[in-house]
Amino acid sequence: LALLYRVSNNLGLAVVDAWDFFRYTMHLHTAMGQAMVALLSSEVSGNPVAGVACFLLSFLNRFQMSRFGTFSSGDLREHWGLPLLWMQTLLLWHLIKGARGDGMHRRQLLWVGFGVTTFLFIVSWQFSPFLLLLQATA
Repeated sequence: LALLYRVSNNLGLAVVDAWDFFRYTMHLHTAMGQAMVALLSSEVSGNPVAGVACFLLSFLNRFQMSRFGTFSSGDLREHWGLPLLWMQTLLLWHLIKGARGDGMHRRQLLWVGFGVTTFLFIVSWQFSPFLLLLQATA
């Protein structure tokens, strides 16, 4: 993240200071995780209204679901790991649900995405093996 900020600053693209860049990146990453939860609920239920309801309920209960709203815990590793877990779970759902008639290229992309998100999840959070163990035993 620091390298991305430094490169964008050298190219003249950085319009905010380093702290705001970090904060906006954290908000974007957390929003991506919430979008993955909403997509996962829509895919599992088969109804897009479930995704909207999931997003609304998770937004209304965001302080009970996460410590992201507190100022002092903005840089916890779980904030980087959990959105990757939701993305990995969504890709896993597509791999399990996928019919044999799917294109080979699409399945290969799903497997690559699954591997990349699992690797990034393991690297970004030290407690990820426990969640992956629970996922594998479920």
